[in-house]
Amino acid sequence: MTAVARVAAGLGFEGIELVINWGLGVDSTAYLVKMLEDPAAHGVDLARTLVMHQLTGDEWPATRAHAEEFVLPLLREHRVRLVQVARASRALEIAVMDDSRQPERIIDRGPWALWDEYEAGGTVPQQGGIRLCSLHAKGEVGDALIAQEIGDRPFRQVMGFNADETVRSRRDAAASKNPLRRGVYPLIDWGWGA
Repeated sequence: MTAVARVAAGLGFEGIELVINWGLGVDSTAYLVKMLEDPAAHGVDLARTLVMHQLTGDEWPATRAHAEEFVLPLLREHRVRLVQVARASRALEIAVMDDSRQPERIIDRGPWALWDEYEAGGTVPQQGGIRLCSLHAKGEVGDALIAQEIGDRPFRQVMGFNADETVRSRRDAAASKNPLRRGVYPLIDWGWGA
């Protein structure tokens, strides 16, 4: 769905002020569920919130199933906008796979999955370090969607780094190329570790 079509459908450009990165893992899911218990206590206006899931194409089937069973009903109940986005090709083009306030399923992969990146580069998944694969499959995709959806307005972006990942949060804050973005790391603030 194009940006123009999303506006026509009442989905886009609603003055988004908060983007929540949801990787389906335990950390970002913990924040999402806790925030949905009492959005006002967390300074969240759900009508101006976008939950973003960047598809890698390599999530475990059980992870997707649990997200569908336990988290999607909460997003539907609160009418929170979930945008599932992926790379459309090796080049940085994005494909919005689903954009809904009533999401029914977690999309398993987009046109260009993380595994496609590995095969094209003749590499294997990384276990540590800079996580370049995550930057390509998630960071660049998310940044492109945010540019499309938010443009030149200030916003906060929740990253689900846990209290044991302060180095990642500092690296994220330093690497941000958008001066209008303020990274938010609630699990670190709450002391929620692995």
